Amino acid sequence: MSVNLDNSMMKHLKQKLIALLCVTFAVVSAWANDSVVWHHPVVGYTHSIVEVTKVVLHADRTEVSCHVHYPSGYWIQILRTTELQTDGRNFPVRDASGIPLGERYTMPESDEVDFTLTFDAVPLGTVKMNLVEPGGWTVYNIRPEDYRPEGIEDTYWRDVRTGDWFVGFSGDGVIYDGKVWSVVSRDERKDGRGQWVIAYDGEQLAVEVGKEKRGTRRITVGKEPSVECSLITGAALPDYPVEDLREGFKDNGYRADDSVTFVGWMKDMPAEAWEKGRSVEILRNNIFMDKQESFVAAMDSTGRFSVRVPLVNTSEIYIDIGRKGINTVVEPGETYFLLHDFSTGHVLFMGEDVRLQNELQTHPPLYVDGYLRKGQGTVDEFRIQMEEKYRHAVEELSRRVEEHPNLSRRYRYYMESFALTGLGRSMMQARFVVPDWQLPEDYVDFVRTKVWQRPSKPYTLCQNFGILMRDYIGHFSEAKDKARGNAVFNAFKRLRQQGEISMTEEEANTVEAYQLAVRELQEKLNAEPSDSLRQRMVVELGKSELSQRFMSLVTRFEDVLNEP
Repeated sequence: MSVNLDNSMMKHLKQKLIALLCVTFAVVSAWANDSVVWHHPVVGYTHSIVEVTKVVLHADRTEVSCHVHYPSGYWIQILRTTELQTDGRNFPVRDASGIPLGERYTMPESDEVDFTLTFDAVPLGTVKMNLVEPGGWTVYNIRPEDYRPEGIEDTYWRDVRTGDWFVGFSGDGVIYDGKVWSVVSRDERKDGRGQWVIAYDGEQLAVEVGKEKRGTRRITVGKEPSVECSLITGAALPDYPVEDLREGFKDNGYRADDSVTFVGWMKDMPAEAWEKGRSVEILRNNIFMDKQESFVAAMDSTGRFSVRVPLVNTSEIYIDIGRKGINTVVEPGETYFLLHDFSTGHVLFMGEDVRLQNELQTHPPLYVDGYLRKGQGTVDEFRIQMEEKYRHAVEELSRRVEEHPNLSRRYRYYMESFALTGLGRSMMQARFVVPDWQLPEDYVDFVRTKVWQRPSKPYTLCQNFGILMRDYIGHFSEAKDKARGNAVFNAFKRLRQQGEISMTEEEANTVEAYQLAVRELQEKLNAEPSDSLRQRMVVELGKSELSQRFMSLVTRFEDVLNEP
């Protein structure tokens, strides 16, 4: 069909076309000059102390904001060779604000510093990058928190109704019901819809993945009813949609024959993470033996593991401290499935009752820690400092509960206990830098009334309580030991003067020499920060000839010395 247009109509169309081109040019120009902001970036893996808090992609530069928590007085340094890596390209650092680039920076009293690194501009469409100091540290797989990949592979989905992690898909297996199922077959469309057949231990299940509508999909596993699921975009589960009114934790009365089982997958670990070993370490505190005990689970070539860990009661534990370092609480008799995807950054728990474990990844512990160092203030100043840190932690917990009202009661109780025992542990650790390891009476009384008399139940719930218990009891034990030791030395002198015991001049000199050696040892112990070296000093004195001669005198006059 042919159409004739008169001049006026042609002129009108030409004007409209020019206007349209102008609008298009303006939109494209605005997009080119715009910035892409990752407000809460997710990190796949890092073993450095650098925490990436924000990424801004500009057309002419890329800015990466970082946070470092490190003891005051120590120094850190960001080298000028630091770069961003993405899609096989390197983007060098240009400048830094907040700390000097390429120079040593001494950490302030707050133990914290925020800074921003500026790099050559990475493409605005970038969705994953590494922050690298060549030959040093690396922050792997930094991505936007709200990133939604195409298709279904390497995605994790939660039940919209319950809030629990329901299923996860990968090329190596499907995570469902606390197990990694192998993939028998898959028929997947580009948009993620499709059918999967999965198998585990001789059982097969069909998985139907529906079309994504308004951010959710209907997913059906086996003959179970279909479940409406939403994509887990952040590193951990978002807040649960319903309240959890469960009170308290399991308390089995501290049984020696109880345990907890972990099944897990350290998925897609980079070479640096594999270099940390081919096993996963689980640490828990033995409150009765006053030591941290380690349990090791071997991984297969894909990073999967399973291990049963003895557990005397509900306990705080640390998992894979050599890599990610996952801090959580576990209860006896339970089985937990743990995923750490080193590519996407997800850390998720699956099981019958894993709400608290997931909440602790979404809203991590509120640390109340500090160390009194020689020459950096008095114990009273340190006490004020620690009280302030505790107050901030309590305020932050209150803010969290107000902003996230569905946080479980167990979470609130644990976090209150975690902050309080952290306060007590830090304050009692100060005894190792004061003369004779004896803190002022009012200082210890503060710990007694504010912390010691308000213990969390069960006592194994917080690892800090075990350390607090050792130092709190040790403070009074050593005070008694010191008084007892002085009483022995004084008794030797008094009984000899009164003629109730007979010693040669050489034996009397042995008592004086040993008393002097004990005083000198105490001064050395006060100055030595290493527990192992302090223990070695005590053992060496105990094995010395002088100590043997003194103990023979104590044995010889035991009956008389015991009377006073």
